Amino acid sequence: MDSSNKEVQVYSEAEQENDMRKYAAQLTASDGFDVENFPKLRQVMYGMIVPLSPPYDDIVRECTDFAIDEYNKKNPVKIHLVKVLKANIELCGMANFYITFVAEDDNGDSKTFQARVFDGVADDDGNPDRELTSIRIKPHSQVILNLLCRHIVP
Repeated sequence: MDSSNKEVQVYSEAEQENDMRKYAAQLTASDGFDVENFPKLRQVMYGMIVPLSPPYDDIVRECTDFAIDEYNKKNPVKIHLVKVLKANIELCGMANFYITFVAEDDNGDSKTFQARVFDGVADDDGNPDRELTSIRIKPHSQVILNLLCRHIVP
């Protein structure tokens, strides 16, 4: 089949509005850490936070290590990376990475963390311009819990 015979998929206004509402709700509930991919919406909306697919590039590991190093500079209990669970990216000229990872402290206690790392343009020596803009233990979403309970409890 040649490309001239391909049907163009229409993105209706109603579908676009529905996707925008879903994206906005996910963005609000998770601060950008738990959003699904909306490929059609990405075609009409710039600067969305979108999930990256594993295996993750080295940049995700570098940003995760950077977040942990910054966290350890300010906290008496040091943490060490166990595993990156997921990563999202927001491209806006530079990049914001939204990384969810499991870390273990020196006592062997594991927790799930979420870090947002700004990754800018490297300087003339190749050193990246990075900033840890937030790091936290992943909160449990009360909104998701309430939705689940509505479906479980009659």
